[in-house]
Amino acid sequence: MTDPEPSIEWVVPAARNDVRLGRLNGLLVAEWPGIGRAVASRADSTVTFHPEPGVSIETVRKFRVTTLMACERYLNGALSLHGSAVCLPSGAVVLVGDSGAGKSTTAMALVEHEGGAFMADDVVPVDLGPATALVHPVEDTFWLTGDTCASFRLSGPISGKLPCAPSRRATHPTTLQAVIHLTFDDSAAPRALERLHGRETFVALSRAHFSFPWETLSSTLADFEVRERLAALAPVFRLRRPHSLGSLESIAHTIAQCIANLPTSGARP
Repeated sequence: MTDPEPSIEWVVPAARNDVRLGRLNGLLVAEWPGIGRAVASRADSTVTFHPEPGVSIETVRKFRVTTLMACERYLNGALSLHGSAVCLPSGAVVLVGDSGAGKSTTAMALVEHEGGAFMADDVVPVDLGPATALVHPVEDTFWLTGDTCASFRLSGPISGKLPCAPSRRATHPTTLQAVIHLTFDDSAAPRALERLHGRETFVALSRAHFSFPWETLSSTLADFEVRERLAALAPVFRLRRPHSLGSLESIAHTIAQCIANLPTSGARP
């Protein structure tokens, strides 16, 4: 008679990012229903991923360069943000916000209308230094709906989202100039951009931070410190915008102007 398979001790049954976290014989487990399970070693922070049977190759590929990368970085004490990133002439901007807030669409507009270069979509790796934060490019694509593709004169899906290759890609890490939290507000002017302070900054960064709190208390404290460091290195803004795709070009220009007018990193008050 064989021994029964050891059971996983689920620490966080239903965490953010649609993942549940647990422990198994001293190993850390992260499980994404319908996608797969990652098993990580505390000793060397290595992560082994086991996709669920039947998951498409494209889904697994995107998962590896986005969410799984964020999990590996978290184990190594590095920061990842849920958002989209574009490199502009004056530096990188990271767009964050709730699901469906238009992060990918706005990033695409910055590439197509303001000469930006694609850096990341969905997961943005950010390294925090003593005086600057660096955004790293990710080998990925924009995921856009059919309506959005049509607005950029691209062929797109009838329903759902499909990957769209950007016309320009960044090849090197770039200094982070600002984080911009996007939110829909049909009553707002297309250029309603405001700088956040205090609690609002913390809330915006907390919602965007990819965290995997296996050790609940110590992880939470470490996450707070990371967000505090990020807020000290780059300003955070909120952009209220209407749902209309027709306002994208104006919005992209507003963001590009905002980034261009910011003091260089390290010279901020």
